Amino acid sequence: MSIYIILFLYTALICAIYDHLFSKNANAVFELKGKKLFIGPVKLVLAFLIYFPIVFVMGFRYNIGTDYQAYERYFYAIMANREIYTYMETGYNYLNYFVFLFSDNAQMMFLLVSIIICIPFLKSIKNLNGEYFLGALFFMSNGYYIWAMNGQRQFIAITLVFYGFKYLENKNFKNYILLCAIAFLFHRTAIFCVLLYFAINFFKTQTFCAVSFVIGIMVKVFHYALVSVFVNNDFYAGYLNDRQWGSNRFLTSDFSPRSVLIAIIFLIILLVIRRYGKFDERQWDMRWRMAWILLVGFLFFYDFGNGAIRVLYYINTVYILIFSDLFTCLLDKKTKWFRLPAMLPLLAWMIYLIVLADGGRGYYLPFNFRFS
Repeated sequence: MSIYIILFLYTALICAIYDHLFSKNANAVFELKGKKLFIGPVKLVLAFLIYFPIVFVMGFRYNIGTDYQAYERYFYAIMANREIYTYMETGYNYLNYFVFLFSDNAQMMFLLVSIIICIPFLKSIKNLNGEYFLGALFFMSNGYYIWAMNGQRQFIAITLVFYGFKYLENKNFKNYILLCAIAFLFHRTAIFCVLLYFAINFFKTQTFCAVSFVIGIMVKVFHYALVSVFVNNDFYAGYLNDRQWGSNRFLTSDFSPRSVLIAIIFLIILLVIRRYGKFDERQWDMRWRMAWILLVGFLFFYDFGNGAIRVLYYINTVYILIFSDLFTCLLDKKTKWFRLPAMLPLLAWMIYLIVLADGGRGYYLPFNFRFS
């Protein structure tokens, strides 16, 4: 447990220093003890100090999480047989082959995956929010960082789609679809993210909300007929069940009042931001539509089991942006210090999730390292 707490507090400190020094209004040169320093090299050093410990802890953790051993066995199975296994996506298979070029140690595969996930994800937070602090801490505390290596294939895909959010904002269809295509090579559920582009960029917001809500009701009413389509498709059938993986039991997911409540809370936060904060209308609209999709998804699509949850994983990363936006938009320079106490409930929530996961046999404690 201590390694996560130390890493969280360390990340908070370095991110706060980075954001303070390199705000949007920062000069190209600043002075430190009478010496002029250019921003570029200093930014690189501080960015390294943010990324390195996060990647290190994730990449070298050993036998932690429910799926660690499965991915480890898969690595050595591919290495021994030199065959592309059909039950894993092509991109992930070739990522294993790439590691074979320089190492026969499965831990190097975990390290590479941690680099692919953490650095672009944190960089996207900086690009979309304009700062690291609360976004990075939200990433660490709400399961994204802790559980990413359990579903490393999908989290690579989630990271790629999250990186593509900036193209959603700019209506850059070509680049966004390219990232979705690459994400599909790592997890097949990423194909549904193509629809997100049209949901964000077409129809007026009010029309979109009304139509999507009606569609959600219709899906709920006719879900048995729709599920039968996926049941007969081996490509996606397994994702319909979230309690007995690979069994023939479907429609076993439960309605989650907590997920619905969280979506409503973030929609309310967006209304507060729009009422009292200064925010780009295009960015606000994109965040609103994503949070609305999450609300509709949790209200009406839970009958699709694990498949629906996995698709919503791609969208709920918007919570990271909204949480950070709340403080960025509403606090001025004199009250920016209020972000510091905001990190305390995030730390408490991270500890709760780790303990809860371990109590539910998530195997996150005790923390172990392996370097060879």
